[in-house]
This record gives sequence, structure tokens and C-alpha cells, in this order.
Amino acid sequence: MPLQNEMNSKEISLNFRNLVNNGVLLIQKCEQLTDLSFLSQFNLFELNIWECKNLIPELSLSPLTKLQISECQLNSIQLFNMQSLQILVLSKNNLTNIEQLKSLNNLKYLDLSWNSIVDIATIRFLKNLKELYFQENEISDITVLRDLKELIILNLHWNEIVSIHPLKELKNLVSVDLSNNNIIDIAILEEENIKYIKTLKINENKVLNLNIINNAINNQENLNSSITDDWADINTIYPQCEATLGEICFSKTMDNNNV
Repeated sequence: MPLQNEMNSKEISLNFRNLVNNGVLLIQKCEQLTDLSFLSQFNLFELNIWECKNLIPELSLSPLTKLQISECQLNSIQLFNMQSLQILVLSKNNLTNIEQLKSLNNLKYLDLSWNSIVDIATIRFLKNLKELYFQENEISDITVLRDLKELIILNLHWNEIVSIHPLKELKNLVSVDLSNNNIIDIAILEEENIKYIKTLKINENKVLNLNIINNAINNQENLNSSITDDWADINTIYPQCEATLGEICFSKTMDNNNV
């Protein structure tokens, strides 16, 4: 049996050698593939793996700058000597623990959407992140995000978040999706230091009052319609002050609340 496995490994290696194109390799629906160690013989810069259900989640490819492993039913991931990684996509798996990612301090783009992640404490080590996608997880505490000063895009759609206060520290945010959570208070969006947000999604939450004053989102041309989508209880939306286009202030009130 070991000999047979060795032969299969060599055969697979030869087949993949013909598929590598300029350092880029795409592997899809390959259930025979389990061990990825043979990939170290290729000078890969980008690796994309889809729907390979039997992978052993261990990988060591030092030149790699982009890695995607999606829909592979991963419960864990071990990445060794991968400090060159700038883009990492592990979406649509079964991940719960992301502790092994803390050494990837050159990451700029991280997509962990559609997993079962609760604890995101490890993220505080990834201080160069510019885009972070955590939609469809089980996250309630986002305190560690306050350390990610370089973040521009943040997606936390469909989690269990109540407080967004840590976002107050993120001065570079431009696009934020907070939809489908348990958020009540979004007062921090009035803060001067996060005034550059242009796209904000907060539908399907429990927001009681909205009074956005000095925020770029007040630009009508940038106002994302999903801010008000599905807010069935909102009664009125009216101008709070006279302003020119781009300086419009809104107050949104809800019935049956102390607003």
C-alpha cells in the first residue's frame, strides 16, 4: 500500500507539472488529492484549490503570495513558512480555530467567510490587513479589530455582533457591511475619525436611532440603499438641518422606542 501511494503521488506530481502556468495553479474537484507536499517542487506564486474534500490541511510554500482553498470541508489549517502570503482565502469550509494564521503578518487580504469561527483574537497579529471578510460566521466580539489600523474594507455580515465600538479606532475604513447582526447603537459612526466611510450596510439589525452628521455617507451619491432595506419599523426619514448636496444630515426614528 505505501508503494502504491508513492506511485500515485509521483503520477499526480507529473500531471500537475503540466498544469502549472507562470507560477499559477488551479486544482478543482480532485478527491484523490490528499497530500499537498509535492507542490513544493513547483515555483508557485498563486495556488487555488476548490472542492477537494480529502485534503490534509498542511502546506509549506515559501514563495506563495496568493492562496485560496475553498469548499474543501477543512476543519483546520497548518501553514508553514508562508510569510510571503498577501492574499488568503479559506471561505466555505468548517474552520473554527484560526490560531495558525498569526504568523502571516504580510497578509493584506483575508477571506474567512462561511465558516464556524467564534474567536478572532488571532487577527490582532495581522496588522497589515486592508481587506477582511468574516461574513457568515458566529462572531460576537470584535474588540481585536481596533488594532487593524490599515483596514479599508470590512465585511461582518451575518454574525452575532452587538457592539461596534472598536470600529471607532479604524480611521481608514471606506466600506463596511454590518448587516444581519444584533447591533443596537451605531453612534460611533458620527465620530470624526471614521468620516470616510462611503458604503455602509446595516440592514437586519436592531438599531433604534440613527443620527449621522459628519460622515461621507451623507453624500446622496454614496448612500447605499441597503442601509434602509428591511427596516420595517422605521417611521420617518427627514432632514435634520439645512445643507447643500453632500452635507445632508438625516435622523431616522422608530416607533415604539425612546427616541
